Amino acid sequence: MHAGLQLEHLVLRETGIFEFLIVCFFYLATRPAPTTRNLALMTLICIAAYYTRATGVLLLAALVLFVVFLPAATCATWKTRAKILAATVGTVIVAAVRGRYTRAAPQAD
Repeated sequence: MHAGLQLEHLVLRETGIFEFLIVCFFYLATRPAPTTRNLALMTLICIAAYYTRATGVLLLAALVLFVVFLPAATCATWKTRAKILAATVGTVIVAAVRGRYTRAAPQAD
């Protein structure tokens, strides 16, 4: 019974953490002047959201749209946008794939 209650509390915390990460992501996305720091934090939030829930990787679509529609003052050329897009998306994908295939297998008792 105790383990069941602990699992239930963990699920409740996990939902709260996931929602907090979503709010932080969109808060950074709505800042008036996006910076490199904002992009780095948004990338880390995507990774943390994925590790919290598998559906957290869906933030990747929002990150891609954010980079594609960066203001011209921040990102003048499409070549620069492509580099930023490759760095951010690549980091999230590598972290997701690495995390998926490097987790320890459950041990049978």
